[in-house]
Amino acid sequence: MCALLQVTILLTGKADNSVMDLLTTLAEMMGILYAKEDTRCPKQILRLANLSFKHALAMRAILTPPKTMTIRKLYGIYYHSAVDHASVICRLVCLSSINAELFERFFDRIVDITRKTWSKHADDLVPNAFLHIMGEDITAEENTVSIQEREITKLAKKLPARANTTVSKDLLTKKARLWQAQLEVIGDFQLPGPGVWWHWKDDGSVEFHYGPSEATHHPEGPRVFHFRSSSVKAIQTSLETAWKQCSEKLEELPLYQLRSKSGQLVYNKLHHNDDSPSAAEECQPAETDPSTKPQGILHSSYYSNQ
Repeated sequence: MCALLQVTILLTGKADNSVMDLLTTLAEMMGILYAKEDTRCPKQILRLANLSFKHALAMRAILTPPKTMTIRKLYGIYYHSAVDHASVICRLVCLSSINAELFERFFDRIVDITRKTWSKHADDLVPNAFLHIMGEDITAEENTVSIQEREITKLAKKLPARANTTVSKDLLTKKARLWQAQLEVIGDFQLPGPGVWWHWKDDGSVEFHYGPSEATHHPEGPRVFHFRSSSVKAIQTSLETAWKQCSEKLEELPLYQLRSKSGQLVYNKLHHNDDSPSAAEECQPAETDPSTKPQGILHSSYYSNQ
């Protein structure tokens, strides 16, 4: 984590925009993945979902095809978990609480305590560790975990300022199918309609409201869940239901085109006010271009099957 932040800070203003998109989206995603429970809110979930989408686009643009590793390894379990599952799981539970690395760091703390204080008697091993951990927590004494967290926080403050995300009209029109797949992931944020979590801009782009000054919750919804009263399956079902409801009021969605599951174009906002070649081209099926398919970028299964 520290290495990622340091590289991102050093390359800010020096590397290409595409490279910076790859680094900054991953750095922001890591910030949310390691965030504490009291920061979990709808704004954070929406930001994570859109960051995952932007990171997937950057991975596709910069690292595909990979030259030093296989496709399967590049788009493996870590990528798949971050892009496909993180925003859904975050609706249910704080992601840092299920992060295996956090437990590894805590184990390092126990190893450090044991190395310095253990009397070498087997019966004292566990009580000694618990005693010193409780003592450190009560006295707020620094440990390896708190030192690492402080260093990460210090580096994170040097990252470019976080602001609302703008999705360009170019992406909305040329990657219409891909954008539709992303909207299905955040269908619950589309139900309130424009002006709550997003709005149209004068240039035809879409701006999402989750910058530092934006509200963390809206009375129109959605709300966060808790693992004691819900489940991943229930959340996935609610997202499917939300998208079906959104599909019934297409004029209130932040998109230009919508296709049915069979690939048929059922809604086209472009032909009313845009006769550009890109609009006409997108109206035609383009099955030979993987980047126009939702699974082409968002899902690692596409790459692993190549």
